[in-house]
Amino acid sequence: MKYIELRKWQKVGLNKAISLYLNNQKNVVMNVVTGAGKSTVATEISYFLLENNVIDYIIYAAPQTNVCNSMRKSLEQKFNKTFDGLAFSGGICVTYANQNYTRTKAIEIAKKHRVLLILDEVHHLCGEEIEVSNSWGEMILVLSKHSNKVLSMSGTLFRSDNRPISCIEYTDNTPSVDIQYSLAEGIRDNINKIPHIVSYDISDGIGGDSKLSIETLINEKKVIYSELLWNKNIINQLLFDANEKLHDIRLSIKNASGLVVCKNVSHARMVYMLLKYVYKQKVKIVSSAHRDPERTITTFKNSEDLWLVSVDMVSEGVDIPRIQVIVYLTNKMTKILFSQIFGRSLRINTSHLNHTQNSWLYCLAHPKLLKFSDEMAQMLPRQEILFNYKLADLQLEQLPPKDTRIVRKPKLNKELLKLNEDENKIVQLMDDKINVEDIIIRASTRHLGLQSSFNYKLASSENVVNLLHYKYEIFE
Repeated sequence: MKYIELRKWQKVGLNKAISLYLNNQKNVVMNVVTGAGKSTVATEISYFLLENNVIDYIIYAAPQTNVCNSMRKSLEQKFNKTFDGLAFSGGICVTYANQNYTRTKAIEIAKKHRVLLILDEVHHLCGEEIEVSNSWGEMILVLSKHSNKVLSMSGTLFRSDNRPISCIEYTDNTPSVDIQYSLAEGIRDNINKIPHIVSYDISDGIGGDSKLSIETLINEKKVIYSELLWNKNIINQLLFDANEKLHDIRLSIKNASGLVVCKNVSHARMVYMLLKYVYKQKVKIVSSAHRDPERTITTFKNSEDLWLVSVDMVSEGVDIPRIQVIVYLTNKMTKILFSQIFGRSLRINTSHLNHTQNSWLYCLAHPKLLKFSDEMAQMLPRQEILFNYKLADLQLEQLPPKDTRIVRKPKLNKELLKLNEDENKIVQLMDDKINVEDIIIRASTRHLGLQSSFNYKLASSENVVNLLHYKYEIFE
């Protein structure tokens, strides 16, 4: 058995959960901020209930495989037995998507044994009744009815569609929570980093219009937000500032890293190319289109590489405490996704507890993102300056013509211009079929605004060398 020294809130939460279960409450709900250690509490609850003959089997379910693997490891270390669902194991850890197991064998086990059902990231389950639930919610509702005890956990106990979460009771449309631990408490107890958000908007007063902003341009249909995310100059401005911040942090926290969340795979590859060849940073890219993405995430977690570029792979359940800077370049804007992505940077880096730790998120001033930022600020103690909201300017050369959808390039600062004039800098949106990690640059000099041709040599899996020719503009 592995002994773990619990934090104060974990001891309080553990004692409360045990008390509720022993007093015949079936479902305990835990809403705890990312990084505070709710999985540890779940493991300790499981151990107590099993050791005291309240249950005799544990079924843990979560959305992602990597989260299940992490919990399985925690349970196996605590119980000194396997959790693979085979004979003599203490239970099993499965994803919600594994319906072949949960719809058949899991329900059969729950009918025959006293089961503790642990539902992690329970907000993925939708619907209070089987008839109106999503597929995961319907399946879990059936399983929970046959389970002896249920532990529902989340760090974001709400849904963007405002539908009720399965296995959660509501009072006046508010979820009933038994164990609560907030971001403000996590910062107070030095469990979470202090959050900062840097939002980039257009300067007031351009063209004589003091109300000009990204919101105005979007509302008047002068620009499409996704086009801004493809604008190389805008991307450069955010990456340049975020990279500067990351290097400042690494002066005291040597293994600090950054995360860029992109719109899609092609977008991620462009950002990857910028960071690797323009900024010359150690960077990895991960998405569902890449081979073995979970291994890439694990490798990055245990390395000292500076940047991880991702598409929907590092938004929830991924534990990389050394992430301190995030660049939000996705067009998916829901409160839950924003909270989950920012949550990747809030977990304290335990290897540098002697330093004050901050997390930084860089984004454009889309009205939804500003709203989410303000809501996060309201959760923090007002007497402390814990939330640093900044507005940085993107200077437009001129206003887009009315009723057109043209992305105008913002002016780059002088440091960026010098950076882009260096040799061997490349900004190219590669074809989806090209593995950017295999590219060998053969071309040489380029300057701002100069249209050039470049050759690339790519090695295929059969070690056959193909010569491809691309023509494009650098920072057109």
